[in-house]
Amino acid sequence: MKKVSLIIPVFNSPVTIRRCINSLLRQTYRNIEIIVVDDGSTDDTAKVCKSLEKSSDALRFFSLAHAGVSAARNFGMSKAGGDYIMFADADDYVREDY
Repeated sequence: MKKVSLIIPVFNSPVTIRRCINSLLRQTYRNIEIIVVDDGSTDDTAKVCKSLEKSSDALRFFSLAHAGVSAARNFGMSKAGGDYIMFADADDYVREDY
């Protein structure tokens, strides 16, 4: 079964990132990794992500100094171990069969 890496750059989005991650964790396709890259948030975003990371082996969280969404996506790709790479934004949420 092919592994899918889902990369999510996030910046100052503590409410929407929770909804996004939870929707990805509920996927019917189970061979996934979720890589969340915080691009220097100045609010509770990192705290929310770290809390969610503790509850799932599929989720990995990284923090960077603020460098922009492209830098965060590129960093996420460097950490990805999947056969396929997908991107989501912090305010996205998806159906269970995404």
